[in-house]
Amino acid sequence: MSSFVKIKKENNVEIAGVKTSIRNWQIVSTGSESFNFILGGGLELNSITLIGEDKYGKYSDILTKLFLADSFHHNHHIYFASLDNDPKKIMKEIPMPNEYQKDTKTEETISNDLRIAFRYQDLPKIDSVQRGSSQNSVTYDLTKKYEKDVIERYEKINYYSFNEQQQRGENVFDSIIRDLQSTLAQKPELLRVCISSIGSPLWFTGESFSSDLITFLTQLKSITRYNNVVCYLTMPLHLINLIDEQLIFKIRRLVDCNINLESFNNIEKQTNAVFKQYHGLLHIKKMHSIAALQSHKPEAFDLAFKLKSNRFLIEKLHLPPELQENDSSEISMSCSSIASGGGNKSLDF
Repeated sequence: MSSFVKIKKENNVEIAGVKTSIRNWQIVSTGSESFNFILGGGLELNSITLIGEDKYGKYSDILTKLFLADSFHHNHHIYFASLDNDPKKIMKEIPMPNEYQKDTKTEETISNDLRIAFRYQDLPKIDSVQRGSSQNSVTYDLTKKYEKDVIERYEKINYYSFNEQQQRGENVFDSIIRDLQSTLAQKPELLRVCISSIGSPLWFTGESFSSDLITFLTQLKSITRYNNVVCYLTMPLHLINLIDEQLIFKIRRLVDCNINLESFNNIEKQTNAVFKQYHGLLHIKKMHSIAALQSHKPEAFDLAFKLKSNRFLIEKLHLPPELQENDSSEISMSCSSIASGGGNKSLDF
């Protein structure tokens, strides 16, 4: 008689928007197809993802809205905390899902196919855009917004704003932990926690700020591990570095995934031919590996992002040919020197 016994899982309820991954077990979408591809499919369940904000928080806000849009689309319970901006106002600006199929070819791809020679059509193509191959993931149009009444009628959401923090008159970190515990007491199928700009000046609690932040992340990690929770945090790391240079490394140990955004705000990078088609760089500092012995390894680490029409895209950073950086005057000078007899007179072709 075989000793193998099949274990039947009780209360195995499928949650909308939660997918099974070979490496990461269960994942949820970030709302961005290319960002999901970088992370190995999406955000892992029971994990904490930290997004290092760009200097003015423009592009990190876009990723936050995409995360909230995917939570709203799949009818998940949301806890949204923000002291710098009104979370209710941000929630009303989340994008709507796309109506078209993402596997349909655009005019640009069709025209590119016509330029390819017949003998090269069967060769594998290298796609610089980081995107997955799953046809069931939902994409969102940044130019389309929900009606205000639709968001206001949504009941599965709890807000925490600056006004509420002033009314309570207590430590902001303790208030959020208490709210999360009371929300989980209602036993939601899945709770998506989104905390925007944590560690900004409005979060400052005095000399004990560093220890308060570390204690908060430790408690948050304990809550996340033992419940169906996905945490998405954004943090102005350039401001955190001014308080304590070692604090960033302590924070990175407590989170499961850390992705930093660097936008091109200076003139030097904006005018550089290498970065002219991008809006910033994406730096991978840490990848999650809760349900695996080894974390996911992206195809490339030289990544850049750009905001194109209605999408947020992450692409491989391709360096232009060296001839593009050479000045035409240098080429003309080298030709004139050869014509005048300078340099090597014997030319081999």
